Amino acid sequence: MARSGSRLKVTWYQTADGVRTPIEGLFDSLLGKSCTPQSWSDSVTRCTPQYPTVDTYTEYSDANCTMPILESETPFPANTYLLSRYAGCGDQTTYDHLYTPGAELTLAHAYRKNGAECDTDSNPGEHFYSIVDAGASTLVTVNMNYDATGAVEQMHWDSIDGMQWYRPEGRDSVLGAECSYQQVGDSAGICDPRTGIATEYRDASCLTPQVDVPAGCTPAPYLRSAPSSGCANSVDPTIWSVGSLIPPGPRPLYVSNGGVSCTAQTANLTHDFYYVSTTQAGTLQPMTRAYVTGAARLQPFFLDTARGVHYQTSFFYDTMLGVECAFALTPGTSYCQPKSNRDMISYYGPALFSDSACTVPLHDVVQIDDNPGCALSPVYQYVQKMTGVGTFEFHLTGAQHTATVYQSTSTQCVRYPEIGIPQSWRIFDYDPTVVPTSAFVSASQITDP
Repeated sequence: MARSGSRLKVTWYQTADGVRTPIEGLFDSLLGKSCTPQSWSDSVTRCTPQYPTVDTYTEYSDANCTMPILESETPFPANTYLLSRYAGCGDQTTYDHLYTPGAELTLAHAYRKNGAECDTDSNPGEHFYSIVDAGASTLVTVNMNYDATGAVEQMHWDSIDGMQWYRPEGRDSVLGAECSYQQVGDSAGICDPRTGIATEYRDASCLTPQVDVPAGCTPAPYLRSAPSSGCANSVDPTIWSVGSLIPPGPRPLYVSNGGVSCTAQTANLTHDFYYVSTTQAGTLQPMTRAYVTGAARLQPFFLDTARGVHYQTSFFYDTMLGVECAFALTPGTSYCQPKSNRDMISYYGPALFSDSACTVPLHDVVQIDDNPGCALSPVYQYVQKMTGVGTFEFHLTGAQHTATVYQSTSTQCVRYPEIGIPQSWRIFDYDPTVVPTSAFVSASQITDP
């Protein structure tokens, strides 16, 4: 279980009957800010708050663009910090400086670099400040460590102040690669060392896989193929190991469409390409998934291995409702909301009808994206309906809508989907009555003292 340090604190969801689970991220009690471990350019990981980020060297106070400044449309509040960052490999962001605005400057205008030129900024901010380097040492250094527990070693972050924070990640000691915990069905999981999907090929038959990464970046050691079943939580057992760099030369690139077609694509010439093995490189390390019974209404789910990993997930079993649920990070009170392992969305596409003339519209139906051959889960008794940006309401689903459905186009009324097009979803009826949040277990968000 996670624990707080003297400065870095764990924040929890806490229910009235004593159930609690850590919230993603930590709280820096000295700075009064939430933070998460982030990599820095000096190869140190620090618990970094989500300060505003700046491109420090875009605005200058002199016509030679040698004196960088900060600019803002509104005055910076007191005790403001800003992060300077640059893009790392892939989607990774790396930080290099922590700044605070210094004295406000009185300038008629600012200057901006334009290649080798230094031009007057035609649309600068209204406030200009000198730059003070607050020093990255202001933040707490954290270190990644592993518990040696067999084939899967549990990963956690530690800091010198005594904080320890566990993650749904580990290390596959057999393959020698970091791996992430993933659910497989309702009662099992795996620690998956594969950090990408192999979808690129070097030949027009899509038989010889390859992978590309931004130039100079290191690819993941293992890749996976897309699950063949198309069912939720299905895992293809194939592990492909990434090999050596493909020498400079022609860059053929083909993409497979689930085995239906193999289409030529234009390769990104700013990327490096690597060979990928076509033989299985190893096996996935299994984990069991089960909830621990107790007196409380919510029973926490854990992922376990035979050699000691016992990781509490963010999911619970609601013994009153008979569904899995998880807390959503919302201001104030949070609720353990029923969750689905599949995408469940109310239908917002073209109007659907129950008759071939498209005169009788369907109401109160929900589209569930899934392969019709997959088993249904009891969690389908609830559905989330989006009511606005980031807001949802819950409804109880009914029976699957098995009657033929029609769609009105600009010229005709056609079956939906049209004959010959694979159906990758199902339609269910749902009760239009909103399930009140009082039906779910509530929790407060608390931070350790």
